[in-house]
Amino acid sequence: MTAWELKEVTRMAWTQDSSGIYTLIHRVKVAAYHQDVKGVYLKVRLDIMTCDGDEPIQSFQGLGNNVRMRCMKWMEDNGYHISTEHAGYIGYELCRAMANANYVQD
Repeated sequence: MTAWELKEVTRMAWTQDSSGIYTLIHRVKVAAYHQDVKGVYLKVRLDIMTCDGDEPIQSFQGLGNNVRMRCMKWMEDNGYHISTEHAGYIGYELCRAMANANYVQD
């Protein structure tokens, strides 16, 4: 193992994987009117899309971390193998969507 070192990081080029899918992520406000609870709750929606036809395959909606975990499990169970970079990007965008009122996916 090498000694610890702090490396300054500059912009890196994006590398597309061969999974054949991409994600659309949206910030969603959901009105809830239950017996004892009234208000607007923030959620995110993630749509898994095909690259070749821009068709939705599966969608998830909920809190960002829950959507991330369910999405990754669904991909694994359905034979979609995405790169570590792709998985990291999805987590990053879900976090941004939960935190930013003016969220627009990068």
